[in-house]
Amino acid sequence: SLKQTRGQTPSRDAVDFSLAQSFNLRLLVHYVGDIHSLSTQQQVLHGPTEGDRGGNSFRVHTDEDKEITNLHALWDSVVTKYGKDLQQPLSAADFATLDKWAANIRTNPRSSIADLGKPSSEWWRESYTLANEAVYRDITPGAPVSAAYIESGSTFAETQLAKAGYRLADTLIEIWQEPHETATEVGGLSKFLS
Repeated sequence: SLKQTRGQTPSRDAVDFSLAQSFNLRLLVHYVGDIHSLSTQQQVLHGPTEGDRGGNSFRVHTDEDKEITNLHALWDSVVTKYGKDLQQPLSAADFATLDKWAANIRTNPRSSIADLGKPSSEWWRESYTLANEAVYRDITPGAPVSAAYIESGSTFAETQLAKAGYRLADTLIEIWQEPHETATEVGGLSKFLS
């Protein structure tokens, strides 16, 4: 926590570095996930000015999950494969569900994922291109989502999840191999966020 009086800048000694590290780690995990998420890229591709609010106004329906009613939710669910939202605190059954999902994602070995070594500054462009090629192809607003779209989309999205996980792991290894410098560069994180 910061020991600070209103209007004063905290001293370096007043910064709780473990709290800063924890916060930075949460941001990094979130950002790496978002950069690889094709539903996030939909907002870039087809945001409010394009008319479908990142897939939220693009109505769909599937036989697999009646609660999925728009394209954004479809891709957030890894195209129906992981549609269940887990509520916190997680129960034992929720942890078992997460274990099952993680095991499915790990069926994509590192060696099967192309371009893992691509610089982090290029990840968004890669995901943007993939979203443009996959998300809006072979799907019509208001029409049932085809089994072929669900099959190819879930495979595609699951590969993106695996890619994000491997890249996150590589990034964390690189961060913790470096000395900690300052509060704004805790764990070398700033170079990945700039």
